Amino acid sequence: MAETQGAPAAALSDVHPHPAAQAWHASGGALPVERVESLRQGRHCRVERLVIDDADRCSVIAKWQDRPFGFERRVQEEILPSVGLPSLAVYGEWTEGANAFWMFFEDAGDECFQPSDDDRRLVAQWLGALHNWAWRRSDTEALPDRGPSGYLEHLQSAHRTMAGCLGEARLAGASRSALHDLLRQLDGLEGAWSHVESRCTVAPRTLVHGDLADKNARIRRRAASRDLLVFDWEMVGIGVPCVDLAQGTFGSLSPDLDVYRQLARGWRHIPARDDLEQLAAVGKIFRLLAAIDWEARSLPHAWCDGREFWPFPEWLCDARLDADL
Repeated sequence: MAETQGAPAAALSDVHPHPAAQAWHASGGALPVERVESLRQGRHCRVERLVIDDADRCSVIAKWQDRPFGFERRVQEEILPSVGLPSLAVYGEWTEGANAFWMFFEDAGDECFQPSDDDRRLVAQWLGALHNWAWRRSDTEALPDRGPSGYLEHLQSAHRTMAGCLGEARLAGASRSALHDLLRQLDGLEGAWSHVESRCTVAPRTLVHGDLADKNARIRRRAASRDLLVFDWEMVGIGVPCVDLAQGTFGSLSPDLDVYRQLARGWRHIPARDDLEQLAAVGKIFRLLAAIDWEARSLPHAWCDGREFWPFPEWLCDARLDADL
């Protein structure tokens, strides 16, 4: 999750066209690009704004990543409209070799989600509508498991990678201490996994965004309403909605649980507040396990000194205490 945001805009030239502008035109984008604004820079993902016309405030979002986009286009073009939720137009895709994939979206604007009561209610309403979507059996075959089994795989994958790299000389001092602590905690959490599974039995299996965070959402104002626009469906899957209900971790949107429980679809009955709080606490652990596994992808590389792991032991400890695990 190491990334930077808000890098300066890059002016275009005929001699050195920007890679995002080149991919845009290769995908069939006919409109010329005046300049490119870097919105997010990471090792595995980059997001750029292609400014088409400054005067008309016309722009396109270009997202590059090192793996295929999978389900994202279907979510925006089919699933969100089918349950009455706003979506973003997808303008095209382009592939450059085996590890370079581009997708071009409507620009959602710059009004970010705020952790206010109004915005948390809006998120709860959005989730309630999303859970109206009736997934098919084929969707469970095409999408990852975002229930306890899927996050146990994250735990085990991260554990294997960290244990395999622990002896590296470049991972010394605070980094080695953090990895030792995390391995110990992951062992304890795996030993208590039956309790995680039992807490999840109260919830139905739904479509799960998987990274419902402020970086992946914008607010769009209309004459009589405010819409929540959600993008970056890379972690989408089918499972219990724990991770999307998570409160106060990694910029999570922290939906209002009281509003959600009145709107929840697909449940056998209106969920109890206590059940939702337990699911949200488990969801906080799920988010951390996915993040640890993501960061662990960097550990085998010689340039990684492990400092990304320094805060995780405390975060995971706090989340386990909240969930009584």
